[in-house]
Amino acid sequence: MDTTLPAPEVKTPEFCPVHQQPVKWHCAICGRPLCSACKPVAFNFQVYHPACLNPTRQQAEKNKAESPGEAPSWGVKIVAWIFLVAGIVLFGLGLLLLGIRLYSHHDLPLSGWLGQSFPVLDDIPGGRTALTWLSLSSFGISAVQILLGLGILNCVQTARRVVLFFAWLQVLVAGFAWAVIALAGTGFWDIPVFALFLIYFFSRRDVKQQFARVL
Repeated sequence: MDTTLPAPEVKTPEFCPVHQQPVKWHCAICGRPLCSACKPVAFNFQVYHPACLNPTRQQAEKNKAESPGEAPSWGVKIVAWIFLVAGIVLFGLGLLLLGIRLYSHHDLPLSGWLGQSFPVLDDIPGGRTALTWLSLSSFGISAVQILLGLGILNCVQTARRVVLFFAWLQVLVAGFAWAVIALAGTGFWDIPVFALFLIYFFSRRDVKQQFARVL
């Protein structure tokens, strides 16, 4: 019985075909052998040939840009806070109008607040009803503004579409008003500057990409 142990297998060292140096790595994309003279680049815990790295890095950066959870840009944050602040101001206005509606009685004229002579609230036909509707309208618009601000801040696609809808609606109404003024020869030429800004801003490619991640 032959008890001779087999000779251990000796691996032939692999040499780089370009620099004739021992191979230390293999490219994670093309699989070519790499030595120190090849100047390989480590990226995402793998080793790449320099010629193969750029497309890989570009794809990784693209995937990162499209991945969910990325913070909105400063422009989106500023627009969102404009809506939020406007909503808070309208809510405060609604509270003020509601306070006048509830606590301005016949013996407490509005003129005492402004230092001028104004009719007493109860002497104005429909004064309290008008204040009630104005306060409720302020609360409703305030809620919409705050919800839109929060939606924009979280890059919700629905919020972007609602803002664009009302912006285009304002532009169309302004265009109709211009046509009426042109025919009548008198009136105020309203230019919806903020609506046009919103249409431009939310139609930009980089902004649309931020909202494409959340429905």
